[in-house]
Amino acid sequence: MILDAAAEVFAEQGYDRASMREIARVANITTPVLYDHFQSKVGLYMSTVELQANLLISEWQTNPESVTPEEVFNSTTRAFFLAVSRSDRTWQLLFADRPSAPEAVAVQQQIQSYATEALVAALHQLPVLAHPMAVSDERSYYALAEAIKGAGHSLIGWWQNNKDVPIDQIAALSELLLWKGLASMIVGPEVQHDECNEPGGKRNGRIV
Repeated sequence: MILDAAAEVFAEQGYDRASMREIARVANITTPVLYDHFQSKVGLYMSTVELQANLLISEWQTNPESVTPEEVFNSTTRAFFLAVSRSDRTWQLLFADRPSAPEAVAVQQQIQSYATEALVAALHQLPVLAHPMAVSDERSYYALAEAIKGAGHSLIGWWQNNKDVPIDQIAALSELLLWKGLASMIVGPEVQHDECNEPGGKRNGRIV
């Protein structure tokens, strides 16, 4: 009840303008009772945003077994767009709100890092990827995760102002753009990665 009320108020007013008194009113409890559960606004904000992020990530992590890499990626992408489109709260809390308070900015950064980790885990479900960077494979996955996350955020932001376009079409556009790039890097499960690539971007893989 409290987290639901907090999500409503934070989504409508943003962190900076939201107050514990207003959240207590929406939750139909007194402000002292709210403070019994959450000692600070930022603590309540963290719990609220974490819940929304977990719900969103659980949507894209639910994939059927024994599917092709393309189906894994596309089902994950589609689940993300559909989940955000179903909830304005998710959009406002995770993407639209830009708090100025340092403690809230830290929460947002933590949540974005959490999302990046989830995307890296999803990328590890794909076959081995060849990349052009002279860095370890793991670092390249983080770079890819940030690129995918940024593209998704931008497309969802555009769709918020163009809702006459079906969300399925936005998801399909994202799948086409992003999967084409990832597919071009797939070299197959028979190639094993070394810890790092050779300088100049040449990949250290070996056929086994």
